[in-house]
Amino acid sequence: EVEGAVKRFVALGIQAVRIPVSCAFHSPMVAHASQPLMDFISRIRPGAPRLKVFSNVTARPYPESEELVAHQLVQHLVSRVDFVRQIEAMYEEGARIFVEVGPGKVMTGLTHQILGERPHVAVLSNQAGRSGLVQIQHLLGQLIPHGLPVQTESLFAGRSLPDLDLGSLLRFSPK
Repeated sequence: EVEGAVKRFVALGIQAVRIPVSCAFHSPMVAHASQPLMDFISRIRPGAPRLKVFSNVTARPYPESEELVAHQLVQHLVSRVDFVRQIEAMYEEGARIFVEVGPGKVMTGLTHQILGERPHVAVLSNQAGRSGLVQIQHLLGQLIPHGLPVQTESLFAGRSLPDLDLGSLLRFSPK
């Protein structure tokens, strides 16, 4: 049915793609998981966000109350996602750099579509086929040029990396 709907939308000139998911997340169909999720959240006690974290259900920052955060996380499970409104709200608040955390690249592509020509950077944090260290290096390589204050010391702590003489690389000339 989903494939048929995508084909009908595309035939009407409406951009549509199937997003591969394993379950009907963000839907009342998973309401049975609400109480177990609340029980789990209550045990881990996530606390209030220290940074502004936007909900893709309300398109507003999460509240400062631990209890309200827990409630909103459970609502996130069963509520429709309004990703467009979330990205627009974040942009209005000054966000210009967006990092997709998790497998895939759907949200990065959607962010580019939503923001269009407006100045922004959207990057992936996890590309298939890359080890964790290589992936984080690629991610940092995309973010550092945009002025993010990145501290890499802990990333390389305890690793035996030889010193690299950049001068010798600059003097190198292929024959």
